[in-house]
Amino acid sequence: MWFANLFVAASATMILPFLSLYIETFDHYSTDFVQRWSGYVFGVTFLVAFIASPFWGRFGDRHGYKKILMITGTGIATSILLMGFVQSVYQLFFT
Repeated sequence: MWFANLFVAASATMILPFLSLYIETFDHYSTDFVQRWSGYVFGVTFLVAFIASPFWGRFGDRHGYKKILMITGTGIATSILLMGFVQSVYQLFFT
């Protein structure tokens, strides 16, 4: 469980250095806009995790932790895959 959580967290945080470069490819934005929105896009992940954690904890207690790892791993992989297909900063934020 510890190793699975480590790999999921590490993969999510490895995106941060390249996020601002990715946002710059959408349009000619100011540096301020790019920095602000890269912070928003990265920060919303942890906000949603903060809100969803109690529900996932309860689900894991009832149904087992392997199911949580499979569901969240698949969800994170799908989200990162969909990030490659977005065409605006706002789509990236909601992906």
